[in-house]
Amino acid sequence: GLREANLLPELRVPDVRLVQDMRIRTLHRGRTIDDLERSLSASRTEPGGSAAERDRRAMQAHFYVATPEEAEGFITRVRD
Repeated sequence: GLREANLLPELRVPDVRLVQDMRIRTLHRGRTIDDLERSLSASRTEPGGSAAERDRRAMQAHFYVATPEEAEGFITRVRD
């Protein structure tokens, strides 16, 4: 699941609302890992569309730059 992909417990930042779903190559914004684990099907598949559309979604997920609000938990960890 999504939680297991976040391997190092001591580095976990709680309540992050930006989750990359490697199974379907999608970036979920505005929802936490816990929320997504409860709501997403374990057998979910990558959204359809052309190969170019799937590649565009994957690139968006890989190269997305978080907003300051989305990165706040990480910034706090680095500063502490």
